[in-house]
Amino acid sequence: MRVFVLAASASSGQELEGYVLASDPETAKKIAGAFTDIVWLGADRHSGFGKCKVAALDFAKGPAWEHYGISSEGSIDSDRLYMLAVSPFSMLNDEGELCGLDVKGLGELLGVEIESVAAGTSVSEYGAFNRTWGSREPAAAMYDRGSLFRFTCSTAPKLERLKAIEREGLGIRRAEGFGQVLFIDPKLLRGIEKKSASLLWDRNKIKTVSEIRQERINWILKNVETVRGKSQIGDIQAICERAAKNGGDLTELYDYLSKNVEGRGAAQGDKFKGISAFIHDVLDNSLPANLGISNNVQRLKLLISLFDHSRKKEERSR
Repeated sequence: MRVFVLAASASSGQELEGYVLASDPETAKKIAGAFTDIVWLGADRHSGFGKCKVAALDFAKGPAWEHYGISSEGSIDSDRLYMLAVSPFSMLNDEGELCGLDVKGLGELLGVEIESVAAGTSVSEYGAFNRTWGSREPAAAMYDRGSLFRFTCSTAPKLERLKAIEREGLGIRRAEGFGQVLFIDPKLLRGIEKKSASLLWDRNKIKTVSEIRQERINWILKNVETVRGKSQIGDIQAICERAAKNGGDLTELYDYLSKNVEGRGAAQGDKFKGISAFIHDVLDNSLPANLGISNNVQRLKLLISLFDHSRKKEERSR
């Protein structure tokens, strides 16, 4: 069953799409009956939050994101799997302790041995409320929705094993919607790799967004002294921001640098030569591959972050 609701409070005007999964059609009909014209969702409802209007209600074979998974009519011809967290999840180990991903336990569910794991993840804590006892439960650390895992297995698992995991979920609190995962269609992944190799993995190594972000931070820290205290850095940043909004058009920026280096006298030119040469180097020459920079807009945003950092550090020291 698929439900569309329009948020009427908090951040109003948003359209939310959700799915209620039920194995029994009669149960699904009863659940559908609970979604009347107005429903209240989420926390702080007594304060007026969470009021939503049901915009549409229909039945579907499964969530739309199943389209990106391995087809039930397909087959697995590789010992490498890619698993996406569709909702937050966390598993328990043999001792019943939260461990994030229980590699051994997942291998048993797959019916194969998992030999290696690579992942791009983020982690948050998710609380709960026990209505039976009327009290809050301890928050549990879980992988966030969107976390991606790559498994290399001893052999290709059977398709029905993967579908069973997708259907039943992984880990704790599955009745609350946690633990939904999807094994991504490898044909789809090959297309993504070709289009955005810098943000994904190559043959042997996964490159995550968080790793690229850290590399860019390292680059900023390395080069901050180059721009700190330079003349009219605020004006240069404003021009870079306009250029980024205009799709990476560098005409205004290059005209500004040229005018200050060559057209306003020797003294002004000397002040601008260093910063002009640095900006041209960033925009015109190859940057380290680990930064994941592929176009002028990304180069400009990297410069903007550098300028921001240099000016904020100066303000803190005053």
